Amino acid sequence: PGNSGGTGTAGDPFQGIPAALSAATPGTILRLHKGTYDGPLVIEKSGEEGKPIILAAAGDGEAIIDGKSPLPTQTGSAVTLAGMHDLWLENLTVINGSFGISMNNAQRIVIRRCNIHDVHVGIWGGSNKTQVMRGFFISDNVVKGPLPFPCPAALWHQEFTVGIEVG
Repeated sequence: PGNSGGTGTAGDPFQGIPAALSAATPGTILRLHKGTYDGPLVIEKSGEEGKPIILAAAGDGEAIIDGKSPLPTQTGSAVTLAGMHDLWLENLTVINGSFGISMNNAQRIVIRRCNIHDVHVGIWGGSNKTQVMRGFFISDNVVKGPLPFPCPAALWHQEFTVGIEVG
């Protein structure tokens, strides 16, 4: 966690995801150590086909990206990958946004083993252009929204909630 700085070495790690992403090149794996990383996080750097940029938990505890927009009046996305390609998110926790992860007009995105909660929409992506949204692998994620499961009929259509919708 942190807001900026660091050189990315073991003795001087990057301070925050934006600092690490600024130095990332295709094929880079960014290991996020346990803690809470302030969002919302807008990723504006892509990998290359066969060389994705990977954001993954380091394995020393829960790595949380907090979109800073808690229930009940949420706005925006905790993580935005709009227009990006060749990015992976693995073993991360994403919280507090109207959208957990949004990825309009994106390609070749992997989202796996993430825990997404306190959001109205877990994973969302769409495009008005043909043949843009392709190459996704979304697997083994947990998405928990504000409504109970199973949802009673009386609550249907009272809130816009979606687990995962890409297309």
